[in-house]
Amino acid sequence: MSETPSDRPSSRSRHGLRGPLVLSAILSVMALMLFGAVVLPTLGLRANQQPLEVYGTMPDFTLRDQTGAEVTEDMLRGHVVIASFIFTRCPTVCPLLTMKMRRVQDRTKYAADRLKLISFSVDPAYDTPEVLAAYAAGHGADPARWRFLTGDAQAIQRIAVDGMMLALDVVPGDPLPNGAPNVVHAEHFVLLDPELRIRGYYDANDAKRIERMLRDARRLMPKVAPPGAGPSAE
Repeated sequence: MSETPSDRPSSRSRHGLRGPLVLSAILSVMALMLFGAVVLPTLGLRANQQPLEVYGTMPDFTLRDQTGAEVTEDMLRGHVVIASFIFTRCPTVCPLLTMKMRRVQDRTKYAADRLKLISFSVDPAYDTPEVLAAYAAGHGADPARWRFLTGDAQAIQRIAVDGMMLALDVVPGDPLPNGAPNVVHAEHFVLLDPELRIRGYYDANDAKRIERMLRDARRLMPKVAPPGAGPSAE
């Protein structure tokens, strides 16, 4: 049966319906885009923002840095701290650990007054402040932010094993070819909060873990610089 003029939508009625439908479709697409771009990432961020665990606390110590200055644990309080264990005669993992700590230093210039870097020597008998000073300079360490610590061997053992629960052992009778002791030690960075509580361990050989460490460190940073802190280097 053929349509009569009254059976067909008029040109005016078709155009009148098309406008609201197109507008509704555009709004729906924009809503989906907003949900995907804002809501889903926010939900994911909240899921990843679980409180960091507390594994222990940095023990008290009195050591010396590469400038010969005395350093105690209280001098680190109020800052986020990233720590590692190295020794200057180590021919394998230590140069890599130190190189990666240098990258951490360079990437955290924005937090120069809130983040401190510490490298404990596990060969303190050889690694005097003078030796550490040359090593630090060779790796571009900023002495205001990154300290290499040496001192009593038992104190460093206590910091690593009892305080930070990391492996540290000297293999007796098996020196390295360069005459250094064969020291077995962790290849991890340790993250401490401003109260010097241990909040994370990060495999220095895992780039994703280092990225996670930098994010976690930022979460722990005090919003206001601690008293006596210098200006930001950013």
